[in-house]
Amino acid sequence: KAVNREGAVDDDRLSRDVGCGGHAKKGDDVRNVGDVADAAGGPPETRLVADPLQEAAEAQIEAIDALRETPPLLEQASTAERVSLQRLTDALDLAERELEEAEERERERLLEADRDAYREALTEQNQLREETDAFVGRRLQRRERATVRALGRRQTELAERIAKIP
Repeated sequence: KAVNREGAVDDDRLSRDVGCGGHAKKGDDVRNVGDVADAAGGPPETRLVADPLQEAAEAQIEAIDALRETPPLLEQASTAERVSLQRLTDALDLAERELEEAEERERERLLEADRDAYREALTEQNQLREETDAFVGRRLQRRERATVRALGRRQTELAERIAKIP
């Protein structure tokens, strides 16, 4: 790699790569990733990084062209490598930001699902209390006792469901 992440140039490495085989491959790889990211119908998260990836591929092509010149245009190639690296870094930053936002949306979705589950449980609890109120403080017949036992089972089931809500 002729230019590292900080943008420092390794001129010896750059000179050795004048044949451009490694640079051509890297340009193709970046371009292919950009094509996948920009694919029609692809997820918006991947389309978000398509432009920076395409720009990185174009900069790689410029670096390759500069290295193929006779004599090789090392400074121009170095500049193009830095631009490519910056665009790849931009794409990574965008992808990481999108990931964080997606994780936040998922947390919000789960929180809303939990709220809905608690609301549903509260509604059911209120219904059970209303059904039970008719039996409080009086002597129960056999059928009424069976009904109260069924209400108790429903209450137990509700408590178990509530316990499973995060």
